[in-house]
Amino acid sequence: FDAVLIACGPVDPRQVERWGLDASKRGVAVNAETFATNRTGLFAAGNAIRRNGIPVRSLADGKEAGRAIAQYLAAKAGCKTWGSRTRKPLCRSMR
Repeated sequence: FDAVLIACGPVDPRQVERWGLDASKRGVAVNAETFATNRTGLFAAGNAIRRNGIPVRSLADGKEAGRAIAQYLAAKAGCKTWGSRTRKPLCRSMR
């Protein structure tokens, strides 16, 4: 896979470490802006990162993580520009 999103619900930090990921007190440790984990191409959102969060926050996390993943994949495909109106990559390999 080019990118994977973990959306598994609440997870114990010890389990996160068994997966080979960095853990926080709440679950999977991620970059706050990109939702990226310490493993390239692996992202996490929702209760996987914040344990027992409210559903609307988990939904927002998923949406924000989706944007970050799309930008990650666009960059990986060599796209240098992201369409602000269309929110689609401006290179043929991503269309």
